[in-house]
Amino acid sequence: MKRKRIFIPLVISLVLVLSLLGAAGCKTDSASTADVLFSDDFSQDTGDWDIYSDSNGEVFYESGWLHLLNYTTAPEDTETMTDQSFTDFVLEVETKLIDGTDNNWHGVVCRFQDDGNYYTFNISADGYYYISRFIDYEQTALSGPTQSSYVNAGWDVVNTMRIECVGSSLKLSANGHTLDSVTDNSFSGGTIGLLATAWEGDLSEIAFDNLVITEP
Repeated sequence: MKRKRIFIPLVISLVLVLSLLGAAGCKTDSASTADVLFSDDFSQDTGDWDIYSDSNGEVFYESGWLHLLNYTTAPEDTETMTDQSFTDFVLEVETKLIDGTDNNWHGVVCRFQDDGNYYTFNISADGYYYISRFIDYEQTALSGPTQSSYVNAGWDVVNTMRIECVGSSLKLSANGHTLDSVTDNSFSGGTIGLLATAWEGDLSEIAFDNLVITEP
């Protein structure tokens, strides 16, 4: 009886080609964008952010960035909020100091309930980070302030912040490096915002770009 001739190299080649095509197809149809919950490149005013000027500072668009300017003498932060609400998520955003003091805080408001109840994830242009919680307007430090070489210091220097809020786990990273992770179950969800605070000089102006919120 003659044995069947099996062209193993050809079969293997066909299997590899089909596998690669299948993988490519899966990659194209995968969650490259499906898991994105919200994004903004700040190229134009979409109406998602509060744009204003008051005694605390200003929020405005310029050159494809969203700028937050806070006066040092202002009694409050300069903040801009959205009406987008999230529970568990990962947020990334680019920041840089444009003008004024590097002794500042700038970052993200998360799980915002109202003016007195929310979390903040902050870095400073002089190389510090800070995670805080507000309950009934009373602020509590959950982490820091702590200096870190992973936070890029200086003017016109970009930092990429990453915030992870998953259940009671709250994690802050900068430029691909974890700064700290804490646990707190005060708030399970809420809206998001951006903030800037100046501590010296006349003001601090921070620009934000390429904000993306995805599923964890």
